[in-house]
Amino acid sequence: VFCVKFTCDASYVLSGSDDTNVRLWKANASEQLGV
Repeated sequence: VFCVKFTCDASYVLSGSDDTNVRLWKANASEQLGV
């Protein structure tokens, strides 16, 4: 993971990696929602 950002309401997390993948996660469930 290269960088992490939370949404304004802290319900989602976006993570970016050096292989150019961006992933969306539910913050309280550790569940990946999309790539």
